[in-house]
Amino acid sequence: MITITPSSTITTLIIALSLSPEHQRGILDLNRSETEQKIQYLDGFVSATFHKSLDGTLVTEYAQWASREQFQAAYNNPLFYEHIPEVQKVAKDDWDFYEVAYVDPGLTQPQGTDVMTISLEQQPATIIIIFKVDPSQQQALLTTLIEDHERDLRTLPGFQAVSFHRGLSGKRIVAYLQFKSVEEFQAVYQHPSVQAHIAACNALATSEVHLYTVDGLVTAPNASKHINTHWRQHSLSRPTEPDPLENGSSESYTIPFTR
Repeated sequence: MITITPSSTITTLIIALSLSPEHQRGILDLNRSETEQKIQYLDGFVSATFHKSLDGTLVTEYAQWASREQFQAAYNNPLFYEHIPEVQKVAKDDWDFYEVAYVDPGLTQPQGTDVMTISLEQQPATIIIIFKVDPSQQQALLTTLIEDHERDLRTLPGFQAVSFHRGLSGKRIVAYLQFKSVEEFQAVYQHPSVQAHIAACNALATSEVHLYTVDGLVTAPNASKHINTHWRQHSLSRPTEPDPLENGSSESYTIPFTR
């Protein structure tokens, strides 16, 4: 099990790999195997959670490292990128570094707790929404997401938990939702308050909504020392660029996939 909380100092990456359905299983197995055999032993790795979209077109990884500096050191290790050419052949990526801006664990945690969990044992319906936004509108979008959720969306049938992640490039926000079942999410998606919320968000950003199951979860052998963190090993290429956040944007990192 991993945890998501705004009080963490963990470095978070969310990486969406777009691919054809016939490649989804192979990429999931490759990335998870490389993480289990190599990446989890690199200093600073805490966890990697692998998500499989129900339509077969995405593999999304939620990854945490203890610090950005330890991620950079791991990025420079050949063990980190040996398998990447195979991934490049069939997948395109969309990624960013993120900070956890907001968590509502609903009834899944004691009242007043700002911790959301992901586990293989308890599998709610998982929805990941990636918003693309102009940096000048990112804060307005985040405010809309939080205010609409607190006013209307948290009381919808089947809602369990949500976290909002602010992309450090300024160009993305990710909403990670858990519902009791796929059917309940699909039903409330047509609710007037949800449609009004979608319209408000569409005025500020573009978005993609996908349903997922959690397909795998890898934690470091000493993960308890790092409090929280998620990160997936395979989506970044050979280390040819400087730290992507020194200029405030993840876009300066060299990625192995065509953007």
